[in-house]
Amino acid sequence: MILEKKRWQFIPIREHWFDFTYHWSDLLCMAVYFRIPETDKKPFGMIEFTGRSVQVNLRQDKTEIWKGFSKQTKNYIRQAEKKALPVRFDEDLAGFVSYFNKFALFKKIPSLSIQDFSELHTNFLISKVFLEGEIVAMHLYLLHAPSGQVQLFRSASGRYFLPHLEKNDIGAANKFMHFKAMDYFKEQGFTNYDFGGYSQPTDPDYKKFKGVNQFKKNFGGEEFFFRNIASPAYYAIKKLTDLLASVR
Repeated sequence: MILEKKRWQFIPIREHWFDFTYHWSDLLCMAVYFRIPETDKKPFGMIEFTGRSVQVNLRQDKTEIWKGFSKQTKNYIRQAEKKALPVRFDEDLAGFVSYFNKFALFKKIPSLSIQDFSELHTNFLISKVFLEGEIVAMHLYLLHAPSGQVQLFRSASGRYFLPHLEKNDIGAANKFMHFKAMDYFKEQGFTNYDFGGYSQPTDPDYKKFKGVNQFKKNFGGEEFFFRNIASPAYYAIKKLTDLLASVR
């Protein structure tokens, strides 16, 4: 099981990933299980809803994976490859949280705490890409070896707080890091590279994330639907935040 602890206002939330380890107390608090196998039954009182993402099939030959990339994405990757940008993988959560929070300040999104990830154990990996000696983007991945799943869980870009570097160069570096990560995780035996959420035209946040959607699809991935199970309290807050997003 992979667990992230977070808060909505002052209310604690428990987000579980991949494994369904339901306890009756989940019904009474803010709890959700993402990507639940179809074989697990929904407990009485809990609410089921569907999520969407974009996945690249790492079972493909590397040549086939490359063919799936858009022309623009290939060009950006070649640009970064010519500069031999270093991409490194480690488990430095504190470093990731610090970098993400700089990004969050400019994006006006909630910051992270190292305590949020206290129960990830060894089920994660962090990647970082360097340009002119500085980290210009970082990714935090969740790893689930039994299903072969790698999920991009959080990401941060330095384009908002590194004004002395060209934004296009940072964007190219970020795409290059995705490319190198796919190669790395494929070598490690993982079979699916998941970009995370994918909005539909009917979603309240579709306009906000339309560009992000296209970024993900430019890597040749396919839309993937998955099953989630939440407590009534969590689901009510989810619907409320969706409604607020639709009127912004």
